[in-house]
Amino acid sequence: MKIIECRDLTKEYVSKTQSQQALAHVSFSVEAGEYIAVVGKSGSGKSTLLNMIGLIDVPTSGELLIGEQNTKDLSENRRADLRNQKIGYVFQAFYLEPAYSAYKNVEMPLLIGGVDKKERKERVMKALEIVGLAHKAKQRADTLSGGEKQRVCIARALVGEPEFILADEPCGNLDSENSKEIMDLFERLNGEGKTILLVTHNEEDAKRAKRRIRMLDGGIVADETL
Repeated sequence: MKIIECRDLTKEYVSKTQSQQALAHVSFSVEAGEYIAVVGKSGSGKSTLLNMIGLIDVPTSGELLIGEQNTKDLSENRRADLRNQKIGYVFQAFYLEPAYSAYKNVEMPLLIGGVDKKERKERVMKALEIVGLAHKAKQRADTLSGGEKQRVCIARALVGEPEFILADEPCGNLDSENSKEIMDLFERLNGEGKTILLVTHNEEDAKRAKRRIRMLDGGIVADETL
């Protein structure tokens, strides 16, 4: 089942003196259960593409379909709703509230979504168990290690039961040991049926995926199944 479709996506940033094309006619689709690595050097367009798919930014032209929903003319409120319902996001910089517990950080998307207290507790604890941090549910985020913070981020991405997970350089702030643990976790989640799009400049991390899309100068130059 096709859950993402990019049709001729273009993104152009225009200033008073110049314009820059960050995405150049990008077209591809994602089937449910895929594990895809989007790779390329800095400035290749990979993070811009992820921001389009994550409904954080809008294309200059082209169309993006999430499931059967064409996102082209959606209001910002509807885009936010769709993002909260369909997409789990994992960021390089974590974006955790440092004074909040791991539990409260993971709970935030459910609070925004209006999920009742009993269901929130069940889903938060399940997500923390999946990433191996149920025993640290009450611990403040600013006391966790980098690897633990990223696992909390993954739990937060999972708690809304999204259709797919977007991971933007998730190991960029981690040492090699913690990076391996995070990549092992993604591989396990995909084995359980989760759809994952991973943006990375790390070729070894990219090899863990089952499909690799290589970008250069805003366009796709290779799309291969590994």
